[in-house]
Amino acid sequence: MIAVLVAALATAALSQSSLVTVRVDTTPNHRLNVIRPLRAFGAGVDSDSKGKIPLLYSGSRTALARKAGLGTLSYRLYTELSVQDWHWNTHGRFSAASRNEGYWTSEASASGPVLVDSFGYLLPHRGATRDQGDDDGYSVIDDADPLTYWKSDPYLASRYTHESDGIHPQWIVIDLGRSRPVDAIRITWTNPYATRYAVQYWTGLDAIADQGHGRWHAFQHASVNNDHAGSVLTRLASAP
Repeated sequence: MIAVLVAALATAALSQSSLVTVRVDTTPNHRLNVIRPLRAFGAGVDSDSKGKIPLLYSGSRTALARKAGLGTLSYRLYTELSVQDWHWNTHGRFSAASRNEGYWTSEASASGPVLVDSFGYLLPHRGATRDQGDDDGYSVIDDADPLTYWKSDPYLASRYTHESDGIHPQWIVIDLGRSRPVDAIRITWTNPYATRYAVQYWTGLDAIADQGHGRWHAFQHASVNNDHAGSVLTRLASAP
């Protein structure tokens, strides 16, 4: 590790046409940090298809994993990428059991059948512009039905963060499918509603997956102050 770091520093210095001297202090009691390979280097499990867990933890697979010399194995649930509710236990109940919908509560007991798989389920009012998990869905902010609604993340509100809402702004990206001229926006707010917001437009290929090649621009009348719910029509620019 020291050799790699020194080489990197020396290369960077020489590339700037300057001569430097690098001294490495190997005195044990002068150390600044400690790296324990068994903790620092490991592997991760992201997701596997249904029924794959018994194979993953079979004797032969476990032996191969241990031969790699990695000390830790971590697990990551990618349900947040699709704004899903993760059910660690397939045994449980819905809050509206008669309609098989609502909020799900898993059984806390570990007794009963062996649980091999766990699943994520799409939240009905998820605040995701794009599904970056399985890429099989997205939340609809406008389905032409004024009786349905899109809801931003309630857990970013001060009730849960115990911080000012001003430091946790929320946003939505609207993909129009292709370049279109825009000079106004109409938003039908329910309650609660945003009292202050801004509208921008993107120039570039992909505002989510390719943020390095493009930028957001403020409309001529980007900042909007709003004092009521209901339908609000805002003229954003004198020309599209």
